[in-house]
Amino acid sequence: MADAVSMLQMKVPRRLFWGQISIMVIGQSLAEAGIQESLDFFGRLPEGRFRVKVFVTEEDPKKILGALPYLGDTATEALRELAKFEIGLNVTLLEALDTLEREAVHLVLPMVKTLQPQEGKGEMQTLALAGSAVFRDDRMVGQIDEEVTRGLLWLRDEIHMATNTVTPEEGTGYITLEMLESSTEIRPKIEQGQWIITVKIETEDDVIQNASNLDLRNPELVRHVERRLEKDITDRVALALDVIQEGLKVDVLDFGTAFHRKYPKQWQEAKERWDELFPEVKVYIEAKATVARPGLAVPPQGLPDKEVKEE
Repeated sequence: MADAVSMLQMKVPRRLFWGQISIMVIGQSLAEAGIQESLDFFGRLPEGRFRVKVFVTEEDPKKILGALPYLGDTATEALRELAKFEIGLNVTLLEALDTLEREAVHLVLPMVKTLQPQEGKGEMQTLALAGSAVFRDDRMVGQIDEEVTRGLLWLRDEIHMATNTVTPEEGTGYITLEMLESSTEIRPKIEQGQWIITVKIETEDDVIQNASNLDLRNPELVRHVERRLEKDITDRVALALDVIQEGLKVDVLDFGTAFHRKYPKQWQEAKERWDELFPEVKVYIEAKATVARPGLAVPPQGLPDKEVKEE
């Protein structure tokens, strides 16, 4: 990396300055070959910034950085805003370097792509998140889609924005909820040689749309909605576990860190074979959802009273 920069400097009449970098986009070929040297270079720059947001792309990084977004003046600004909203992973250079240095914990980075320009919009493009890149050590070994990434965020307690639509078993239609706050706790346990993780998730939500026939003034019907939301969250997390733990077999969930903290002696004996143990860890998921506010207009709007289910 340093040699490439030196060669570039020979072709540029002004001194290269790295202090204004806010986004780093890594091509998939480099990600698969190994990113430690590149991250190390930027981490050692005297004028460098550890808050740089790091992305991976299947496309040519020049295409991503050269895109003309609909919103925002530059691709850099658009990517910075995507990271700020935290609808996907949000990883800085400092966090990436820190993860690479840790034992038995692997890196996962957000992926980005360009969407095809809409008709009549010329060359204007939209930049969008495209799931996540999963690494073993410093090499990319796979990727997960947006749905699995959302489950990953629940597991890592990094979910900050979430809208869930549930279909109640009692009644018709659907109900959409927006998350107000959530917390995820990882509880490790070793019992008779079995390594166990209990994932406890608590979330508080508002109803933002009631397109069902349920009258949410009834606490029993509200509890029914909460149970459906708990199932939805549990299913999302279970899907992420299936893909990451059983498929990729790479600990990007910080399970190893949890065991290290609670069982330091057992961890010292097991850390060298953690990649083998991780897929065998038994995971239990416990989700608890609370509807804080069912909305000002609690009964379904636009339905005759006789069609509204009140109990």
